[in-house]
Amino acid sequence: MYRNVDTIAEINDLLEKLPSEDLTKCLMVGSILKAELGDGGYQLFYNFCEKASNFDRHWVKSTWKGCRPDKGLGYLYWLVKNL
Repeated sequence: MYRNVDTIAEINDLLEKLPSEDLTKCLMVGSILKAELGDGGYQLFYNFCEKASNFDRHWVKSTWKGCRPDKGLGYLYWLVKNL
């Protein structure tokens, strides 16, 4: 579950390309980050959601708690590819 710095930088690069206003996509991103990084992915998730105009820190916190780690890094690539 511990990823190297290169993987985290790769994830950050991908997240920069995704819009974060769509709450369904935010939930998917949360699942990916939780699967790839465990609870260490929370700050990336928060930062991703924070760039949205509809940002709500309470939603981010409660959503993270409910995220199922059932999607992998490949799904993040798919999301970016299919913008």
